[in-house]
Amino acid sequence: MERPEKLQIPKRRGRDWRRFLSLLAAIVFLHAHANPSESIQPRSSHGGSVTWHLNHGVLDPLGIRIDAVANNLPQRDSRKKSSYQNLEFSALDADALQLNIANGLPRALTGGQLSYQGGMTLQFPGGNADLQAFALRPRAAAAPFALDIVDRQGHVWFVLGHGHYLIEDDGRSLALRYMNVRLSAYFAQMLHRPELNGLVVGGMDAISKLAQTDSVQMACSAPWPGQSGAQANIKMVYQASDAESGQPDGIHFMRCGLPNGSGSYTLNSCTSTSTDHYAVFSPDTSLLNVGSAVVPWHKMFAGPFAPYGNDQHPFLIWNLYRINADGSLRQLAASGVKHAFNTINKTCGCSDSQNNYPTCEDSYSNYSNDIAATETPNYLGPRSEIIPAAGKFGRCQSVFDPNCLGTQNANGGAQDDFQYRVVVPEREITASLQPGATFYFEYWYVVRDQVDIYNAMGYRPISFSKNAQGLWTGSPGTFSNGPVINAWVNPAAPATGTMNPELLTSEGRARFAVTTTALGAGLYRYNYAVMNLDFSRAVIDAAHPNEPNLHVLSSDGFSALNIPISSGATISNVLFDDADDDAGNDWTVTQTANALHWQAPSGHPLNWGTLYHFAFTANRAPLPAHSDLAVATPGSPTSYSTITLAPLDEVIFSDGFGTP
Repeated sequence: MERPEKLQIPKRRGRDWRRFLSLLAAIVFLHAHANPSESIQPRSSHGGSVTWHLNHGVLDPLGIRIDAVANNLPQRDSRKKSSYQNLEFSALDADALQLNIANGLPRALTGGQLSYQGGMTLQFPGGNADLQAFALRPRAAAAPFALDIVDRQGHVWFVLGHGHYLIEDDGRSLALRYMNVRLSAYFAQMLHRPELNGLVVGGMDAISKLAQTDSVQMACSAPWPGQSGAQANIKMVYQASDAESGQPDGIHFMRCGLPNGSGSYTLNSCTSTSTDHYAVFSPDTSLLNVGSAVVPWHKMFAGPFAPYGNDQHPFLIWNLYRINADGSLRQLAASGVKHAFNTINKTCGCSDSQNNYPTCEDSYSNYSNDIAATETPNYLGPRSEIIPAAGKFGRCQSVFDPNCLGTQNANGGAQDDFQYRVVVPEREITASLQPGATFYFEYWYVVRDQVDIYNAMGYRPISFSKNAQGLWTGSPGTFSNGPVINAWVNPAAPATGTMNPELLTSEGRARFAVTTTALGAGLYRYNYAVMNLDFSRAVIDAAHPNEPNLHVLSSDGFSALNIPISSGATISNVLFDDADDDAGNDWTVTQTANALHWQAPSGHPLNWGTLYHFAFTANRAPLPAHSDLAVATPGSPTSYSTITLAPLDEVIFSDGFGTP
């Protein structure tokens, strides 16, 4: 596709991006000019409505019950199931929220409040919260968009944060969207549970009318990826104190369930002693554009737009892993795909929310990433509809548009609040059942034309605990960029007896890491972790081969692994682990005279964003060798080879690469 010469938006402060063919030079320049002088305009907003999205997966175990709901606006019926209860209320025009606007963007909430008709009462053990006629009120001397939910006596019951704060409707509306709803310190005190301060219990959207519009926009300009040497480079970052609300990026427990016999789960609260339930976790995520190109960030079905002639946007996934006491690495759970839909472009002042510019930050709340299944649009879908290395989405006949109409079906996306989430069996994260284990939570963006995929990835160690009400807590540690497999074996400085090479192909990337441990008596334990980062061989429907209505029939990865062994080697304790607990789809192993061969059953290849673990014990020491990964989809080549360590006889493989 021929791309336009340049995004036709007026330049910000006369910057000429073509001067900066070097990524570093572009970043330095832009950071030095990220906060130009602005004309701050005081404004006020009033009226509108607010929608609560209250998560029964967290509220029910705490004994918090929603009662006496008054003046709730009607909600759209949905055939889908959700653990969120949506309550919408109209605002009173008598009160107004004070804010500052500059260049078409809200800069800070400065005072006043938005008050609402009706409301509800929350019953909890030992008391109640009367939130009839509640209000949203900016928190004094806090972050610019820190908001409290207060009752008529001024008690703060909830705090809001990690939202998208935008001017919409051609400057006529203030939108506070996708905010996390957290228990306040006061609410935690009333529950006699101070440790629950900050617990996320849902989400909130508030829309109000601006009394006076701001017609001045901060127009930004940058080349598209590939133009004048410009590079797309989104970097996952961690915010210890969110710039809008002053809250840290967290990893949150959302709900527990039990299998329902139909391939999904039914909401069923964990107990203090349960180990057979399945827990859902979801992250807050933040990012920074450290490249020199503007990255498209369009909502699904909103396009087409330049430069790709579609509704291009990044795709977010998250994964959970465990390093066992024996040192082996296993993936425990994998999410579907969250389709990104909007960028707030904070720190750079660009009022265009559909493109992310160099030096601009963005964030998505936990609620946004765990959005209720009944919400339309719903942004959660399967990974199989993505061609990851190309950054393409097959929206035609996807779960969002099954009839290829070019619009999102109201019942598309996730069908309940377990589908396309990280869903992990309790027993896999229960400390007493996993002694000596450590856990890691990983999340990353797939960005089209991304110059460094490892920048767009990040992970944090996380420890799990469960309270007397059955609520799980995930306490995350220090954030690092890259994939978890690089924490298991450092590719830059692998320890003796380990390797972590990258398999780089025109169809995407994988990593093939190995650790070996001498057990004594001439025995060695081999642990392999094969991480498919963004490798797939897509099959495209000939009737819909092009964007925006591309139809991806399949986007599969690898279907077999072959590891060479010495003909005289004795192999024992062979093991395979995938990212689920279904033994029926495990890869099967066959031993021949000089190889171990694992084969995927039909329909269960090693697809992108997923790690499989292979292990065995052998009576041969590790030597360099080549291993083969077979591609699940027919085509050329049929397999790829990568260096590893294997149980070989040194006298036979004298050069370490299989040549006598």
